[in-house]
Amino acid sequence: MFAGIFFTFFFKGIAIWGFKHAVDLIAKPTNKDGEGEVSSFQALATALSGTIGIGSIAGVAISISIGGPGAAFWIFLGAILGMSIKFVEATLAVKYRRFNLDGSISGGPMHYIAHGLTRKNMRRLGQPLSVIFAI
Repeated sequence: MFAGIFFTFFFKGIAIWGFKHAVDLIAKPTNKDGEGEVSSFQALATALSGTIGIGSIAGVAISISIGGPGAAFWIFLGAILGMSIKFVEATLAVKYRRFNLDGSISGGPMHYIAHGLTRKNMRRLGQPLSVIFAI
């Protein structure tokens, strides 16, 4: 909760003002001759498939049925804070991704924890944290 509040204020409400830009990027037709293995929409669908599960769908219905309409407000607030955290996660994943010799790309939380903290001269903290995350 603290991270969501911090990132929302730090990025001046990225979940709200960045929404139009995100929709514009997804709606733009993809360039078939460009670099990359997947389109913007395919990348979004992949990221969302790992984030949204049956608990997110059924959890909303159950919480509104038990908690009433006030639960919808807290779900909405949680979603705004969660979008700010997801923005930071995606930005770090792009910044610290690794291009392999065979042309594939490696990345994700394990990579940006290890490589991001190593670049900040905190390798002794980054390496164990990335292993703990992977486990």
